[in-house]
Amino acid sequence: MAAPTYATRTYTVPAGGSLQIARMSDFLTALEASAPFKVSFDNQPRTDFEAGLTYNTENGFQLVEIINEDVTALTVKLGFGRGDIKDSRLTLGAATINTRESVPNNIDFQKTTIVGGSIVNIPYDANRYEILIRRVDTGAANLVIQKDGGTGGRSFSIENGDILSFKTSAGFEMKSYAGPSSVEIITTGWA
Repeated sequence: MAAPTYATRTYTVPAGGSLQIARMSDFLTALEASAPFKVSFDNQPRTDFEAGLTYNTENGFQLVEIINEDVTALTVKLGFGRGDIKDSRLTLGAATINTRESVPNNIDFQKTTIVGGSIVNIPYDANRYEILIRRVDTGAANLVIQKDGGTGGRSFSIENGDILSFKTSAGFEMKSYAGPSSVEIITTGWA
């Protein structure tokens, strides 16, 4: 049995072209690829291939052909190996991963008076992390928070002096009944 070996190489295949690579290997891994492509082993029929895929064989192969059927040049980074070598790297290909800081970096303060019978809409905000609402009036009005659009028949009352804090990006509305209500709103989130 041959000693385990592993090598990575980067190749550029022109649009509509192909590239033959002579290399004795037991497996081939596409570590990176600018687009899906076709591959052929030892002049066998072509098969689809792309970043993240690995082709293994017990008998090995000596010739790999990379076929680019696209109209733009293809860049691939390939891993050739012999023996029982495992690769635990994460390959994401052309995937886009949205990331953000784990700690919110923005804070906003607002003070508003909700006239009796009117609604203040707090819209959906994907960048909002947490919202704090404090009722600061001493009136007798009934202030409620309900689902955006007031659907569902459920609401939550905020009494004078109450502080409500919750984590959400969802939209909701505040409505004051039988008089005005004043609130201070603090939101944290990402800029």
